[in-house]
Formats: sequence, C-alpha cells, structure tokens
Amino acid sequence: MNGKAWIIVTSQQNIDSIVNVKGNDFSKIQGRFKTRLSLSSANVDEVIRKRLLLKNPTAFKTLKASYPPLEPILKNNFTFTDSAEMKKYADADEFAHIYPFVPYQFNLLQYALTGIREHGALGKGIGEGERSMLELFQESAKNWMNHDEDRLIPFYTFYNPLHEKLDHSHKTVIMKAEKNENLNEFDVNLLKALFLIKYVKELKANLDNLTILMISHLDEDIPDLRKKISKSVDRLENETLISKNADTYSFLTNEEQDVNREIKNERVELGEVLNKASDIIFYDIYDEKKFRYNNRYNFGFNKAIDTIDSGMHKNDVGIRIISPYYDFNLQTSPQSTLTDANEDEKIHNALKGLSDEKNEVILYLNKDFTVFKEITEILQIEKYLRIHATEIKRSLRDAKQEELQDKSSSVVILLEKSLKQSEIFVKGSKVNIVEKNVKDRIDDALNDLISKE
Repeated sequence: MNGKAWIIVTSQQNIDSIVNVKGNDFSKIQGRFKTRLSLSSANVDEVIRKRLLLKNPTAFKTLKASYPPLEPILKNNFTFTDSAEMKKYADADEFAHIYPFVPYQFNLLQYALTGIREHGALGKGIGEGERSMLELFQESAKNWMNHDEDRLIPFYTFYNPLHEKLDHSHKTVIMKAEKNENLNEFDVNLLKALFLIKYVKELKANLDNLTILMISHLDEDIPDLRKKISKSVDRLENETLISKNADTYSFLTNEEQDVNREIKNERVELGEVLNKASDIIFYDIYDEKKFRYNNRYNFGFNKAIDTIDSGMHKNDVGIRIISPYYDFNLQTSPQSTLTDANEDEKIHNALKGLSDEKNEVILYLNKDFTVFKEITEILQIEKYLRIHATEIKRSLRDAKQEELQDKSSSVVILLEKSLKQSEIFVKGSKVNIVEKNVKDRIDDALNDLISKE
C-alpha cells in the first residue's frame, strides 16, 4: 500500500437525499471522497447473484443444462395477469445464476418493502431499500438450503426473516393465524404472501397471480395448486383474515378485521338484494323505456325480478328476471327423489308456464349466486358507513368507499355476464338466442314475444 490506507464509507441511504438536513453540511465530507459508488435498486440483483447465489462451476453447468426442457414450463407458469412487468427467466444462464429464486421476486420484493414501510408496518431494525433486500434474500436462501434440488423458493418465504421487524399490530395477525385450528400451514403461508403484496399496486392479488407466488417446484402442477389456493382463500375469508373484492383478495389488519366483522353483521333482507339487482339491470344495463317493434310501433313493457315488480305494471308485455332465489315450489311424492336431471326439467316446465301465463320474456339466471353475494356485501357496506362513517379512521373509511366503488363496477359486469348467458323463455317455449350483448338479446326476445301476440 506504500504507506497509504484506503478508507471506505458505506451508508444505508443515498447521501444526496439527506444533504438538506438542518445543521449538517456534508459538502466538506463528500469532498474528501473523490471515488463514489452507488448501489441502486437497478443492480441489487447483480450483487445478490455474485455474493449470495454464486455457484461452483459444476453446479452452474448442471443447472444450465437442465434449463432447456424446463423453459416452456417455466415461461408459462410465471405469466402474471393484470400486473406491471414481472420478469421471467431470460435464458439458461440467468436460471443457473439465480436459482432457486425467480426473476420476478427482485422487483416485487422491492415494491412490497416500499409499500410496507410507507404504511408504517415496519418497526426498527431493518435497513432501507437495497440492504434490506440483501438481508431478506440471504435469510430466505439459508432457510431453504436443505430442500430438494427441484424446489423453487416461493414468495411467501420472504416474510419469515421480516417477521420480527414488523410492528406488533401487523405480525399478530400471522401469529394468531398460526394458532387457528381451522387453518393449516398452507393457509398461513398464503396469508404471508397476501401480507407482503397488500400495498403493492403493481400486482393484482387474484387467483392466477397468487398461484404463481406459491409455486415451490420446478414442475409444479398448476391446476392442482390453483384448486388448493381457491379452498385456502375461502378458509381465510371465513376467518375474516382476508377480504375479497370481485376477483381480488386482500390481507386484513386487526383494525380492518374488526370493521369487516361489523359489516358482516349488518342485516340485509333478500328483497333489498333483489331490488338492487333490478335497479342495476333496468337502469344501468338495459335502460330502455320502450321497445321499438318497427317503424310504426313502440311498446311499453313491465319490469320485474322474481315476484317483485319494478315501477307500475300497466303494459300488456313485460320482462321478468328469475334469480337463483326464486321459489319454484318443486314438490315430490314421498316415493320419489328429486335428482338434478328431473329438477332441471321441472324448473324449465315452470319457466315455460310462467312465460305463457304472464305474457312476459323470462330470463333465468340459473344457479349462480356470486353476483347476489356481491350485491349483499355492497348493501352491508353502505349500511355500515351510513351509521359508523364518523367513528372509524379516515384511511379505513376511504378504503371502504373505494371497495364500494370497485364492487359496484364489478356487479354490473357480473350481471351483464349472467344476462348474456341466461336461458330465455317466451310464450311457453325456451328460445335459443345466441349469446351477444344484453340489449340485443332482450330486444330479440321482446320481438319474438310481440310477433306471437
């Protein structure tokens, strides 16, 4: 060194971002260090590769050779939906370099840590940005070092080294879930993944994306894993640990759980649900006031859902929506059993009779209760906010208002889909009108009804 010494200074934060701190002048200090290196988020993955995941020549060569037959499977399995760019393995070299991690995890973990930190869920003891990334990758790799060679590290694994650094109100949700006898280890791991992405705007937490986050094998059976996750989110939702909004799931903090429990306790009558569905169908989806039969005649029509009329019934023809809740009064003799086949036959006969008796177009929404469950939840949130809006934190109130808007938009889409796929009955017969936009389907059915008058 010829009598000279090297002095290297490291920091957890870019000094340029803190030079304006009152009472501190860093310019003289910076002037003494002419060579400045910056570790940014753009190259933290390179450091992880070379410091944490470096393989010996034999291991690297083996991993690289194993990639070609796996390439189509891995590219297909790691295709996210409704998300920002989530990287896949580019080639055999990248696979060998970062195995057992997956490329998407570098950006997604950065998004997760930023969101968790900005929402105050992190306590003390974890570095900012790049340093925390290095720590979490290192600890996760250690935790999985003794697993089989065909394993991939799933995203929820990053939660474990983060757990002790979280503030108490957040980590107790996981701790209680671990002790919940209604849940299993897979459920808790999925809950950990949902916590990590709770504040990530770049990724939608739907079933497809959650399936990707839970992949732990190179040759994962994706349909089987998706089914497993579908059952798991149902259990987590039943325990009020997560919420579902349309097709998206969200981790709930303790405060959010309390609010959701109160919302679930809001009483909503079936008539309210059907009235809400009727309003959406006849005012948002099919908002025609009269049906134009030809250039000379316009016909007014009655509107109804199940046995509930919408507005005055003073017209000769009408439209009636039959929901899954409709009571068909299907009675059987003591000697007979109602099977799915003869139940459908009896329902169809009842609908044919109803269409003839009422002189109406009947649209049967079959047995899909999903949209009506969503409508029930909308009404429960509306009732809760009317009474308790001033009693809860603004952030929780705003979140529920946003959820309400999302659910309202989702319900319109779901009802449109149900109407497109509905069975239609006119004048005692089931009519085959191809699936197309709702207005054209109903117009075709009304045209058929009026032409038979």
